[in-house]
Amino acid sequence: MKVEKIRSDIGVLVSPDSKEELFETTIDEWQKLLYENLVIIIDKTKLSYDEFNSFSKVFGRPWTEKEHGIHFEPIDENGINHWGTKNATGLRSLSWHTDNSWHPTLRKPIRILNGAKIFDPDSAVVHFLNTGYLFNHQFSEKERRDLMNLRIVVWDYKNKNACYPYPLVCQNPHTKELALDLSAMDINRDILGLKKEADYIKGNTFIIDLIDQYGKSVGLELLADYIEESMNHEECYFSQRWSPGLMMVLSNTNSMHMRERVTEQDRDRLLWRRTLSHYFQDQLS
Repeated sequence: MKVEKIRSDIGVLVSPDSKEELFETTIDEWQKLLYENLVIIIDKTKLSYDEFNSFSKVFGRPWTEKEHGIHFEPIDENGINHWGTKNATGLRSLSWHTDNSWHPTLRKPIRILNGAKIFDPDSAVVHFLNTGYLFNHQFSEKERRDLMNLRIVVWDYKNKNACYPYPLVCQNPHTKELALDLSAMDINRDILGLKKEADYIKGNTFIIDLIDQYGKSVGLELLADYIEESMNHEECYFSQRWSPGLMMVLSNTNSMHMRERVTEQDRDRLLWRRTLSHYFQDQLS
């Protein structure tokens, strides 16, 4: 099975010679690839639904129906979401975010997606960003200490009165690398030249404020600055187009992603998407 780094600090491309190689690779090998590279792109495979249902479980424990209930996400009897343009996202672009949640024990799940039906490879291009690069390579020791005193305020958008503070700086549980814990934010800035999808973003925002150790608001523009600056470093940023059967695996630790708009030619696209808990989360709970 051919394995190539996409960027030095994020992304790995896996090209198996056969479907059998996917299933022969051990869970430990897949998890090492995921945690060290944050994103795995798997090409040259076109799994059937049953094959995807089986293979996707190697990365973690599939979320239960109750766990899916913290979001508005319909799933089938196997816990797989059939993600097309008829759901809430439509043809919209999705701004920089992490597939995270407000929930204290269900944060940063693994997501694996399969391009079941793709009609336009130039549609819905996905961009990935390592949120640890600046923290570990560009900030001074004093700046890092200052950032570690800040907290993000996360909003449960199903219960609009519930907010939860979390440290801005988080740790990759496998590599122990520190990074900024960034997710969907309602920031009035056109990052990457995308028109802000205001109606969607306001209803799906997780981070609503950034506060210091005294509870005083620092403002979210600081985080937008970090995202834009990170995009200037090719070591920690890459883009990926879809093709039929291509799979993307996201650890949602120390990384963000965003999606460009879906084209009219790709209106009938379909992704199979599975959400899983990291095995270490179950061991800690």
